[in-house]
Amino acid sequence: MATDSGEQREPGIGKEAILAAVAGGVGARLGGALGAAVGAGMTPYLTALVDNVRDERRRDQRDNIGNMAKTAANTAGFTPEELGKQMGRSQATRLLTATAAESAAKTAWPDKVHALGRLLADGLIADDGRIDIVALTLAAMTDLERPHVMVLDLVANNGVINVEEDPARGIPFRFEIKPTGEVDRDLDVGDPNWIPDWRDREILSARPQLDAAYMSIMATLQRHALIGPSRYRSNAWAATDLGVRVLSYYMDASADAD
Repeated sequence: MATDSGEQREPGIGKEAILAAVAGGVGARLGGALGAAVGAGMTPYLTALVDNVRDERRRDQRDNIGNMAKTAANTAGFTPEELGKQMGRSQATRLLTATAAESAAKTAWPDKVHALGRLLADGLIADDGRIDIVALTLAAMTDLERPHVMVLDLVANNGVINVEEDPARGIPFRFEIKPTGEVDRDLDVGDPNWIPDWRDREILSARPQLDAAYMSIMATLQRHALIGPSRYRSNAWAATDLGVRVLSYYMDASADAD
């Protein structure tokens, strides 16, 4: 809305009103004259504190975008000038760059920043036809944070073997986890057609810290077709080709950081 001076203000509750309410709440908690004094004195302090946090966040965003671009240049072997030229060469590369930068600005996870840079490099050196695949991959990566990648890594790179449960014999639900590349299809599972897949109960047993967000995590992975129903076991999930592709960017970024 506009003020009498023509200045535009955002609708809704302003920062000053929120901070005054916080300060007033502190004062009311203390009570009496002391509480009133503390409450009144906290408002300027909290205002400065929030302003400082906002300034720091803007710096974080700029740093993330810069690190993402640096990773893209290093991965593709571009000089800064060459990188800028490739970023602006077409509508597709401009959109890809803007989307990657926006995603990098919104995360606090360094591995995601560098994974986005590696993906952007692939898009900038690709021909226009292949950029579409990179754009689909980017759309998925934009929605992924550390918990999503934890599940995707578990499903794609590890196998469930020796699953057993027999309450009558006092055997609780249990299983072993082996890296996919170390699973012997004959000795470990007795089936040459075995593929790594995971049931919900197994995922939650292996990653119990994700219990509260599990349904949201799985919905995101399914929406972007990064996991799908397994063709080996019923009611189980397996990583798709796109899921493995997306995961590779995070794995490479993590390896670079080590």
